Amino acid sequence: MRYGGFWIRGVAAALDAFFLLLLSLPTFLLSDGYDALAQLLVAFLYETFLTSGEKQGTWGKQLLGLRVANLDGSRLSYGKSVGRYFGKWLSTLTFFLGFIMAAFTDRKQGLHDRLVDTLVLISPSEGERSGASLPAYEPSQQGERSGMSHSGEGWVIAGFDESGHVRRFRFLMSDDRLGSSSGLRIGRSERDNDFVIPDSSISRTHARFVVIGRELYVEDLGSKNGTYIGNTRVNSSIKQRIYGDQELRFGDVVFSVGRE
Repeated sequence: MRYGGFWIRGVAAALDAFFLLLLSLPTFLLSDGYDALAQLLVAFLYETFLTSGEKQGTWGKQLLGLRVANLDGSRLSYGKSVGRYFGKWLSTLTFFLGFIMAAFTDRKQGLHDRLVDTLVLISPSEGERSGASLPAYEPSQQGERSGMSHSGEGWVIAGFDESGHVRRFRFLMSDDRLGSSSGLRIGRSERDNDFVIPDSSISRTHARFVVIGRELYVEDLGSKNGTYIGNTRVNSSIKQRIYGDQELRFGDVVFSVGRE
């Protein structure tokens, strides 16, 4: 996943302000004193229906390729969209510090995002979704590097780095390194790892995969930004079992993981 940062979200907010101005023009014709309330209602409906809609974002966000999502990237329910809208009021009442938080938090979350567990993501292009921007690591490539044989049960992890390039790694449970003290390592350094992710949020040697008694485990190697299974952080030097059909996050890079 790639997160929408403070500046691009600020531009989207400016575009949304323009669209809201156009949508609110009829309310300026009201003369009974309720025009302000009508404008608030327009803003509420604009934000909540579009954010929970199929495009997952207001018109300003859509123009800039942004979408609002749950922590797993899925579409928001209408109720959560409403909660996020009112969370923005809190972000405003903190003298806009709730919005400025998006410039400094690890997943670019504002206060309103933290309150309801949402993310603002940069939607991948069609080429990125299909993996055309970067060849995947196929078993033949990775097999030569890690010494795996081509028999036994396989695993695949796949996701996008910060440039939007596909990173896909495959390995077999029969790979000798999974049973060794080093395991199969994942990190930023090409020299020190079996699986390389050139992303600034990834540590030089970030984590490793190991096999214990026929089951696959992941272990964080003291990384700066952490290793997560779903939303649970993996403690350093404590191995956590992987069951498949889960989400793994190394720093800011999110992978889906499953059996082959």
